[in-house]
Amino acid sequence: MAASGDTIGFAEIREWALSRTRGTGVEIGCGDGRNFEYIPEGVALTAIEPDKGLAAAARERARGLDVTVVRGVAARIDMPTADVDFVVSTLTLCTVSSLESSLYEIHRVLKDGGLLVVVEHNVANSPSFAAWQRVADSLWPHLSGGCRTNRDIVSAITEAGFDAVEFDWFDFPSKRSLSPARTMFKGVFEKAAPEG
Repeated sequence: MAASGDTIGFAEIREWALSRTRGTGVEIGCGDGRNFEYIPEGVALTAIEPDKGLAAAARERARGLDVTVVRGVAARIDMPTADVDFVVSTLTLCTVSSLESSLYEIHRVLKDGGLLVVVEHNVANSPSFAAWQRVADSLWPHLSGGCRTNRDIVSAITEAGFDAVEFDWFDFPSKRSLSPARTMFKGVFEKAAPEG
């Protein structure tokens, strides 16, 4: 059964993402808190959301859970360095104003060996579909909460100092979809320990 407001099948993807979390962590762009129902027992979460209305809805969903909802953005996480075990992001990195600044902050707040769990759109590997994404992105962000489908988020994560420990490409809802947002990935990336 899909969570309230979720596309059929996406609830399972949210559940996959949260099942990879342990300890204390952060969710960037928590929206209205749809992921909260999938938080494993024993996980403590600080959920960050820039939109006032969505943050209020998330606070309602957080009642009775070990979740603190705060207003903020991924590019300026108000936490100490090397403070959390994981950061989770579902459909948020496509919307942030600065992908590089956001990944820098995520890297900063994670402990060495900490995990970045991501479900996201990405620029397609197919040149023709990537061209369609570039065209569509002149309008798509205005229709979908700032989502930019032509970002190479996978490469940006790797360049920010993360190593993939679990990774899978998929098309959502299907390969036949003409949505510029259909090319997606789910992955778990480990913050590489400093060399030396």
